[in-house]
Amino acid sequence: MPPAEAYPRAKDYTLKAIELDPNHASRIFHLPPLNFFITGILTELKASLNKALSLSLKSSLINQVHGWFLIAKGDFIKAIEKMEQAVVLDPLSLPLMSNLGDAYSLPVALKKRLYNMIRSLRWILLTGVGSKGGE
Repeated sequence: MPPAEAYPRAKDYTLKAIELDPNHASRIFHLPPLNFFITGILTELKASLNKALSLSLKSSLINQVHGWFLIAKGDFIKAIEKMEQAVVLDPLSLPLMSNLGDAYSLPVALKKRLYNMIRSLRWILLTGVGSKGGE
């Protein structure tokens, strides 16, 4: 499941868990990171990237940031292409090579992490653990 679909879904489960017990810190803790990825940050980043790309396509940094943006949207194939372009433009950069390795491994890691988060929140909803008098 791409992050663009998984984050809103995880947010829905988080909000349902908060409804069960609005004073439970561990449930409320999940909301800000989800909102960070779902809301305006991607819109702002997209606008900045479009401006930067219109000025220069031959920047390793712009290609790297564009790759991370595509990862956040769940477009891992295009993200890897952008990261590869960044390495081609600056082949001696160890950070760029490391980021390319991260881009290759992220689809599996994110899928596992989001799956576990959704599974945990679903379990909380089904069992009511942590609701008033629980835990």
